[in-house]
Amino acid sequence: MSSVSNSMGRWCCNLSWRAALNFLAIFTISTNVSAMTSLSDEALSGVSGAGIAVALDDFRFAMAPTSYIELTGSDGGANWQRGDARYYGLSLTGGGSGTDWYGDGCASADPLSCPLGVGTISDFASVYNPFLLRVFQYEGYDYQGTYRNQIAPGSANSMPTVLELIGPSKVPDPWRWSFLGELEVGRNAGSPADVGSNHSEATFLQSQTIIYGKPITADGRPAILRLLKVENTADPTFGLMYQSALSGDFRFSVAHSTDGGPDGLHEVPNFDDNEGVHFKNVDAFLPLGQLHYQAITLDNVAPGDGNFVIELTRLPGNDANIYNDFYSFSSDCTGVYSGVDCGYKRTGRPERYNETHGYVYWGDPSSNNSDANTTDGIYFKAPAGETFQAYARTNNSAPEGNNSINYSMTGNAFNLGDARVEGLLVQHLKITSLGAN
Repeated sequence: MSSVSNSMGRWCCNLSWRAALNFLAIFTISTNVSAMTSLSDEALSGVSGAGIAVALDDFRFAMAPTSYIELTGSDGGANWQRGDARYYGLSLTGGGSGTDWYGDGCASADPLSCPLGVGTISDFASVYNPFLLRVFQYEGYDYQGTYRNQIAPGSANSMPTVLELIGPSKVPDPWRWSFLGELEVGRNAGSPADVGSNHSEATFLQSQTIIYGKPITADGRPAILRLLKVENTADPTFGLMYQSALSGDFRFSVAHSTDGGPDGLHEVPNFDDNEGVHFKNVDAFLPLGQLHYQAITLDNVAPGDGNFVIELTRLPGNDANIYNDFYSFSSDCTGVYSGVDCGYKRTGRPERYNETHGYVYWGDPSSNNSDANTTDGIYFKAPAGETFQAYARTNNSAPEGNNSINYSMTGNAFNLGDARVEGLLVQHLKITSLGAN
């Protein structure tokens, strides 16, 4: 048997060497006869592959609680004060059992009590629903109002190509996003920002943000990032589009624990496990940019002082095709009640309406929340064992007579109910930085 094994080993090795030599020979020949060329829209339009799939199992990302991203302000002029913002400990961790920023356990069973998950995200992007990077073509109106729907490249109606990164549309289990925030206001030029500075030496507020959810909408729409050339023939440029999608629970808190933890600038607080404003059963979708006539563009500020502009471009010109596509008016808007005269109609909306308009839901509208409900909607909560007073608006009596003048309630948590915002449409947005150096 040993002779057979040895001969098989020599045969395998010889075969491997022959394959390697053949590959090198082919590679050498191909490099001699082929040269790299730039990719054009015409070349990319012929791509027929599905794209590059990226699966991420057992994923975890956690910055140290003392590591931060900082946005520094400049000394303010008259009636203005300098502001510095810092974001510490950005993390993406598992949705199971968790700890606080010091690795200690949390007092509540609510996942929003713990900013950090102990484990990994087992299916951050599973092999059955991965991230997808691809070049693709979409029908739609371009910047000039021409409807582009032809596959063949070169024609005036050929569909532009876009490079897109599509997130998973199915996420089995929720996971945590979290970070610490620190806002410092009013520091004067030359004043130190020493670690541990107290509130008499620096005016600051520290906060904690925790999201426990999924990067998809409740009905499975994923987050999408697209890169494209803005089809403005007068000023073509690089553009971005982003489709934001999120569902789950959210908590924002500022109260520190009563155990005597640090309360100084740049120090990591020990936050209370329960206090804060909570948003349960959130479902949000917001498209920023539309194929192929609106995009996010980046620019510098003259004379090149380091400042920059992020702009969601205006709708081009006064083209009826673009406006009708963007606003997606109800089919009931006919006759004298058309366009802006139609008002807000919920019926007869085209499917395109759900692609150009966004929404945010806080809470499940199918259920009514009691005043102390902590499982749905929007509610404020005090630290464990503490209470606070909630006041009704004065001079306002509900039909049941429950909200009489100066009526108040005392408790540990109070629910404000549910809220919905629909028909979100971003026509133009421009952000210009100031004081960069």
